[in-house]
Amino acid sequence: MRLPTLSRQDFDVLVSRTNLNMPPEQIADIYEVFGEVEAILARVRRDFPITQGPAMLFAPEVERE
Repeated sequence: MRLPTLSRQDFDVLVSRTNLNMPPEQIADIYEVFGEVEAILARVRRDFPITQGPAMLFAPEVERE
């Protein structure tokens, strides 16, 4: 499992800013998987050619009368 780049203390500060009422156990569980979430976001947030965008890959079938 990947370790988060954020320290636990910094993570707790971010969680406190959300005003969500979560028990400490739930916050610990979320922090435990936060490294994996960061890895997913890093893969999504990348530059890619416009030709790989969804609009360029979608080819609708046109009915002709």
